Amino acid sequence: MTDNRTKVLFVCTTNTTRSVMAQFILDRFGYSRFDSSSAGIFASGIPMSNKLAEVLAQKGYSKSSVDEFKTSQIDENRIKNCDAVYCVTDYHKTILEEKYPEYSDKFRTFSFDLPDVSTTEQIDSLLYRLKEEMLKIFSLREDNLKTKMMDEKSLELSWELEKETFAHPFPKLEADSESIKSIAVYSYDVFCGYINYRTVLDESEIMTIAVRKEFRRHGLGNVLIKAFEEECRKNGIKSIYLEARKTNVAARTMYEHFGFEQIGFRKNYYDSPVDDGILYRYIVPEE
Repeated sequence: MTDNRTKVLFVCTTNTTRSVMAQFILDRFGYSRFDSSSAGIFASGIPMSNKLAEVLAQKGYSKSSVDEFKTSQIDENRIKNCDAVYCVTDYHKTILEEKYPEYSDKFRTFSFDLPDVSTTEQIDSLLYRLKEEMLKIFSLREDNLKTKMMDEKSLELSWELEKETFAHPFPKLEADSESIKSIAVYSYDVFCGYINYRTVLDESEIMTIAVRKEFRRHGLGNVLIKAFEEECRKNGIKSIYLEARKTNVAARTMYEHFGFEQIGFRKNYYDSPVDDGILYRYIVPEE
């Protein structure tokens, strides 16, 4: 039987921490689409770092795989038999390019150099950041999207995204706010976007909706609106309103495809830059 999986090799110095993180992330979230492995430029067949093993166990990674893992040395045969080699830093990539120039087209790096980590806190932080990076590179996010009401942590992340996205950001929200509520969308445990809304009696208004730049054009806005619609239905909300820039064709197309109808127009409603506002309404269907 032909193995059509993409073979990915991750390389660091001793193959005890950084490259192992990447291998385990892809093994867990690649849904059998990848054959992942890792190696070190200077590896000696020892187990992964104890701290990494502890963090992976706490995060629910396969205990048997953690216990059985042994570091291994990079060699030409392993490079030859894989589709891509991801190096944890530019320095590691340079070493491989100098030693194996005939395979230079396979050598890649992440968008940032993975730092050396030793403490549990450092490993946990890098594991989260690396997973976030790999969601982008390997398009893993489509396999497991979850929405939930925002907690303190996601409210902080949404505030940062709000400031990055809008010229006039909506005021920072509090977790116990009664007037404004928020729903976040996650890919695994990586924060991807949010929707803020306000409810009065049986009507709700979408205040802002934003998706992180690297996760756009993958339907997450639609996922957020569907989650919001369900929340409205559960709470007896009959109508949803929102306003969009006239020139924001992508957002307006999404709203109209979902079923929002244009009911108003406001000339020069927006500034920075000046733009007209289009008012939309959506009637929440009964179950």
